[in-house]
Amino acid sequence: MSGSADNDQKNGLTSSKRACLELMRIAEGDYSTQIKPRSDKDELGVALFKMTETLRDVATVSQALAVGDYTQKITIKGKDDKLGIAINQMVDSFRDIVHQANKISGGDYSAKIKPRSDKDELGVALFKMTETLRDVANVSQALAVGDYTQKITIKGKDDKLGVAINQMVDSFRSIVHQANKISGGDYSAKIKPRSDKDELGVALFKMTEDLKKLVKKLDQLAYFDPLTHSYTRHYFNAILEKTCAIAARHHRQFAILMLDIDDFKQVNDSFGHDVGDRLLVEFTERLKRNTRDSDFIVRMGGDEFSIIMTEISNDKEAGKLAKQLIRVLSEPYNLGSYCIGNPPIIRGLSQ
Repeated sequence: MSGSADNDQKNGLTSSKRACLELMRIAEGDYSTQIKPRSDKDELGVALFKMTETLRDVATVSQALAVGDYTQKITIKGKDDKLGIAINQMVDSFRDIVHQANKISGGDYSAKIKPRSDKDELGVALFKMTETLRDVANVSQALAVGDYTQKITIKGKDDKLGVAINQMVDSFRSIVHQANKISGGDYSAKIKPRSDKDELGVALFKMTEDLKKLVKKLDQLAYFDPLTHSYTRHYFNAILEKTCAIAARHHRQFAILMLDIDDFKQVNDSFGHDVGDRLLVEFTERLKRNTRDSDFIVRMGGDEFSIIMTEISNDKEAGKLAKQLIRVLSEPYNLGSYCIGNPPIIRGLSQ
């Protein structure tokens, strides 16, 4: 009996020593080692065996996670295996993140990465990122179809992406607003580039400036006679309406003189249209020199002219101007080799 007891004690010491060696190997990262219990009654051996199995599972899952393999899971040892349950939940969470991220990278922005709790910093960060991507996608899709009302919800003062996209949307909205004004005939609108690098803004700015110049030139062609540089009959009604409104509002008088050049057709037929044009120019210059700055000289067509006298003080003022015009306009016209002395005819005077 003594010898048997000595052998058991010796075997126990040997087993304990072997367990210590195996634990040291595990501590150094070698999870291939195994601590085998001597029997079902070897509680220490059984406990160490289960612990090493768990550590081996944890090492396997951790190594898989490290290389992006989210398929490995731990075998749950029982309902109280909190470590195994926690690690498997972590793996499930990573797998869900990868799944949702793949959907997002494929263009499906309905995917959501939900944090497990407020303390799940990774989940919260990824959730915010996916929300931003969803906003960006919505705004981009809206811009693509010409909807400039959509904007991104700014996540904070450091949300440079959101701020930049909203500025871009505001810029497009401003361009559309100004373009609508221009298309409606309001050429005071301006499309201002955000910077020298804003090629679209610069191009649109130049286009609107060129358009304004073109409109101004067209107005000049429509309302100003290029030969005599007086107003045309197209502008006569506008001037008359404005003059009537001012006169009615301030109880003022105005007058209209209608006159033409006598036998002007004969001048064209006898001396040619070039001489006739020079006569019209000199005739208009005399009108300008003998009227006030507030008066409007209108070439109604051919050799017919009208003078709208604004803000006259009495009835005699218009008659006085008519007599003065007849005198200065009847003086001979020295047009190079020709001298023409046809008097003008005052067709009418209205006050």
